[in-house]
Amino acid sequence: DVRALRMLQSNLARVVESYVLHESTVQILSTYVGRDAGSRVLEGNILRGDTETIPSIVLFTDLKDFTALSNASAASEVIELLNDFYDIAETAIGNNGGEILKFKGDGLLALYTTHDDLAAQKAASVAAISALEETCTEMENANLPKIRFRASLHLGDIHYGNIGSKSRMDFTAIGPTVNLAARLLSAADDLGVDIVCSEAFYSLVPEQASMLGEREFKGFDTPQPVYSIAL
Repeated sequence: DVRALRMLQSNLARVVESYVLHESTVQILSTYVGRDAGSRVLEGNILRGDTETIPSIVLFTDLKDFTALSNASAASEVIELLNDFYDIAETAIGNNGGEILKFKGDGLLALYTTHDDLAAQKAASVAAISALEETCTEMENANLPKIRFRASLHLGDIHYGNIGSKSRMDFTAIGPTVNLAARLLSAADDLGVDIVCSEAFYSLVPEQASMLGEREFKGFDTPQPVYSIAL
């Protein structure tokens, strides 16, 4: 029996090594580009311009008064605060069915991809708001008084996939939906609120949002309605 097992050992070792390497690759890709993007890359979606259009709720966040905080604090303290915030936000977003696609300086871009039907979109909108509520609660529990965040929410089609140069690509999301969500975030501070959303998002949760007015945004032909969401 021992001799038989030794004969199988080398073949089994190669199988185990292959499995471990695959799992390590999955983990590394998921860590750096996100779970869904990592899976798509492993499945062969690696061609530049290889994108698809999918309906999604887009969530942007960033930290309030981050520039002043980072200028007045040691780099190690700023990095620790960012990591604490990202840990909390990533857990809350993931627990509610979303995924962070990118960390952008002191902010992040998250997606709630959804089927193109009203029930799925309503469920995703509620989940996105729940993620923000949980983030607020956990930041309070973690005693992080120095940092507060803003957020914007929008619903629409995004172009999702590989974009970049011949030697460097990024798995990302672009399109008017992403652009408007980003513009809305920039308007939150001017309007004196923390969480804003578009009219498309408001239509899914009218009981949780209130009209602030219309704003003109660069790149958009007409003024866009802006709504606030109170957690």
